[in-house]
Amino acid sequence: MIPQRIALVGLPRSGKSTLGPLLAEHLGYAWLDSDQGITESTGRSPADWIAEDGMPAFREAESKWLRETPFPAELILSTGGGLPCSGENMDWLLAHFCNVHLELDLQTWLQRMQAPPRHTLCTHYSQSQLEALYQERLAIYAKAQFKLPTFASPLQNISTLTALFS
Repeated sequence: MIPQRIALVGLPRSGKSTLGPLLAEHLGYAWLDSDQGITESTGRSPADWIAEDGMPAFREAESKWLRETPFPAELILSTGGGLPCSGENMDWLLAHFCNVHLELDLQTWLQRMQAPPRHTLCTHYSQSQLEALYQERLAIYAKAQFKLPTFASPLQNISTLTALFS
């Protein structure tokens, strides 16, 4: 049986915002990207939050948004890469959503992060810091109920996911 609420979790550029709307369309569900949701509810983008108030303030706003948003019954939520890793957010997601970790190996992730346009984390983190971030976040994403290696095409990933849920 396909879960009513599915959260896609994973590293930046793992495919959450690409797969999310396609999966939602396939299932007839609503789709929401957490960064867009935060922007719409606060009037400030994640980049603005971070630039003006710093990362801790953004993570606090993100956590508040997660807990206070009245999500529809049938929803695919594409989370920001750091959302599950802040405070108790992953535990909250586990209690309210079926979670799918979109997996990438380290080398593929680093290549995607460096590909134009370079992800903003690349301007703030060294290679070794990115590698440490990768390891740190994997331990949190590992709590997800399902894992999906994201080497296939989005349509193949949808097929794999729907088979996993059956």
